Amino acid sequence: MDISESIKHLKNSLTKVKNWDDDAFSYDKAFICGVVSNLAYCHISKYELENTDNVNLIPSDTFAQIISENSKVTLNSLLVNLDINNPIVIERAGSVTVAIELQNVIFISMRGTANFKDWRTNVKFGKIKPSRYVGHDSEVLLHKGFYFEVQSFFSYLFREIYKRKWHNKPIYITGHSLGGALAAITYALTNRNNYHFSSYYDHPERCKIMSCYTFGMPRWGNTEAVEFFESPYHIFVKNDIVPTVPPKILGYEDCYLNYAVDDQSFSYVSFEDGRVTSYLKGLKSFFTKNKLEDHRIENYVERIYQKK
Repeated sequence: MDISESIKHLKNSLTKVKNWDDDAFSYDKAFICGVVSNLAYCHISKYELENTDNVNLIPSDTFAQIISENSKVTLNSLLVNLDINNPIVIERAGSVTVAIELQNVIFISMRGTANFKDWRTNVKFGKIKPSRYVGHDSEVLLHKGFYFEVQSFFSYLFREIYKRKWHNKPIYITGHSLGGALAAITYALTNRNNYHFSSYYDHPERCKIMSCYTFGMPRWGNTEAVEFFESPYHIFVKNDIVPTVPPKILGYEDCYLNYAVDDQSFSYVSFEDGRVTSYLKGLKSFFTKNKLEDHRIENYVERIYQKK
């Protein structure tokens, strides 16, 4: 489902959600968050304009059309269509974050850029214990690259939210693919009082973070991390390889709240220790040879729409 069509259905879905203060899962919310996740792909960062070598790795038809200049769709044109003013747009070398207010609900969407390729082609899966982490004895470990990318925009994002006085409105965090992992970690770090990441915790009022919806995201932490932090609602397609990485044999674990949108049970492919090399080769081939159909955000939005 292309972005223009999904925007039309978005308006109808918004009328069906009666209470955004209810954090329970719904496919209408999932659809809305999926469309908003695609909005992040509509902003092309200056880093990507300077280097187009890896743009084929971005799992969005919308992005591909915009970068090739074959589309009149832009983030600004879509926001005008939705009557949205004063968005937050944050560019970093490895990510783009877009936050909008839509009918008194705040949506924060994230995506990875073509420059954030280490986890896909160079396959770096190192973990790190979050800094300034206090009050817990277990070994909570997060994906090192994802964690540092969140750190690069986290403080600025929430300063802007407070500046706009959005903090007391329902906030939903969302993202697809790498953006899903960034969204999951951002959600985790905003929902633990004994976790101190930035001046976000020094503000006298806490943000009203309701929940997080992610789509086709890679694993982002070890068992202790997914047990300790609140889980996003993760929507996946069984044929999408991205949620199977990093592999469990490297110490990563699936989040707890998973929803299949292709009528398949939640069952990721298991890989034995002796097959790590072939697994990584297959992952690299998946991205570099553009075998991304089941992973594209438009595919997720279409499947969720059929579920509603």
